[in-house]
Amino acid sequence: MQGLSFFVGEEVAKKTLEVNYGPWKQEEYILISLPEGIVIAGDDGPGDVWSISTRAGTMLAVYTLLEDFLGVHWFWPGPYGEHIPYKPDASIPYLNIRNKPQFMIRSVSIGYSSYHTASFREETKKWLRRNRMGWTVSAVFGHSWSSVFTEQDFQQHPDWFALVNGKRQRPQVCSTHPAVIDRMVEHVLKGKYDIMNISPADGGGFCQCDENTKSETHKKLGIPSCTSLDIPGLLSYDGKNPAISDRIFTYANEVARRVREKNPAKGLRNTRIHFLQQSASEN
Repeated sequence: MQGLSFFVGEEVAKKTLEVNYGPWKQEEYILISLPEGIVIAGDDGPGDVWSISTRAGTMLAVYTLLEDFLGVHWFWPGPYGEHIPYKPDASIPYLNIRNKPQFMIRSVSIGYSSYHTASFREETKKWLRRNRMGWTVSAVFGHSWSSVFTEQDFQQHPDWFALVNGKRQRPQVCSTHPAVIDRMVEHVLKGKYDIMNISPADGGGFCQCDENTKSETHKKLGIPSCTSLDIPGLLSYDGKNPAISDRIFTYANEVARRVREKNPAKGLRNTRIHFLQQSASEN
C-alpha cells in the first residue's frame, strides 16, 4: 500500500465500513485494510488515554500496527529508548484483525516512585502504553486466608483449618473442606473488586489431613483429604515439604467454577509461591 489514509475511531469506522463493531469486548480493537487505507478503532473509555487504567482499544491498535508491522519499538522510557527504523519502502500487508489482549492485567514494576522525577514519570506512562500495558479492571492481590478465616471461625469451626502434626491451627485452612470452598465463593462474589484474591496465607503449615484424619464432614460426604490430592513423593523447592500444587489448584478451580456459575464477570487470583512452585500434574 502507498499513500495510505487512516480512518481512526469508532464513529469513523462505522461510517467507513458501514458496520457497527460494538459492543466491544474489553480493550478490543480492529485493524482493517481498505483500498484507500486502514481503519483503526477499538474499545475506548473515558479518562487519561496515557493511563493504563483507561480502556484504549484504538491506541492498542495503533501501537500494534507500529510495532508488529512497521518495526517500531520503545525499549525504555524517554527518547533514547525509541527505535524507529529507516525504511523508505516500508509497506503494510493486507490486514483484517479483530483482537483483544490475552491478559486483562499487563503491567511491570518501574521501581520506587519516590526516586522518579516528574519527567521520568510522564515518559514512563507513555512507555507503558506504547508497549501495550493495561490494567483496566480492579483487583486485589496478596494473601487472603488469614483475613477471610478469623480467630472466631477457628474457635467455632476448627475442622475448617489446617491439621498440622495432629492439631488444627491457623492461618492455613483445609482447602478440601466444603465449608472453606463455600466461604471463598462468597468472599469472591461479595468482594468489591473485579478480581478477588483467594490465595493461601503466607508461609508454611499446610494441612496434613489424610483419609484417616480428615474431618467428619469429609467422611460423611465422601470428599478426599488434602494429602490425597498431592502427588506421592513429589517434594517442593526445599526438598522436605510435599509439593501441594495439585490440591491448591483443585481448590482454586472449584471456587472459580462455582463463581462463574453465579457471576461470569467476576475473576479470582491465586498466588503460586512457596510449596506451590512445583508444577501441578496434567490432571
